[in-house]
Amino acid sequence: TDDLGKNAFESAAEMLEKLLEENPGDDTITMNLATTVNNLAGSYRLRKEYENALKTFDRSMDIYRSLTDIPNNKGLVYLDLGEPDKALECFKTALSLVEGEGYARGTTLWNMGYAYFKTGETGEAVRLYREAAGCFEKDTSSAELYQNSLKMAEMLEASMNG
Repeated sequence: TDDLGKNAFESAAEMLEKLLEENPGDDTITMNLATTVNNLAGSYRLRKEYENALKTFDRSMDIYRSLTDIPNNKGLVYLDLGEPDKALECFKTALSLVEGEGYARGTTLWNMGYAYFKTGETGEAVRLYREAAGCFEKDTSSAELYQNSLKMAEMLEASMNG
């Protein structure tokens, strides 16, 4: 079934590329193509095909640079590869694209917090988890993420205090 999902994303991307050729500059088609390619990259990540995932995330960014999911997801690949500094670069790019204070910002801050934790910068991780909690608190559908962010911050603070 893994290949079936990959093939479905590739087929959808090919169809959207043809539509975009017929309708150059159509923002809806462009965004849908970028999202589909982003999902294809995510499927590579799930199969641990990290190099394919990174290349495909770059392709998605080349198509449409304004989707916060793309650099966020690329950063997760770098975390999988044990490269938190590269992940942070991606998360900072994602944060620069986020509008508002809700779920997308909270998710990006959560990812940054985890990357800082992996670099040993626990204090910065705590700060970011608390900031993420504030974003999730504003999004009524993210109550569980709010609680998880607070728990993570408290756990890290406890580890810092002995």
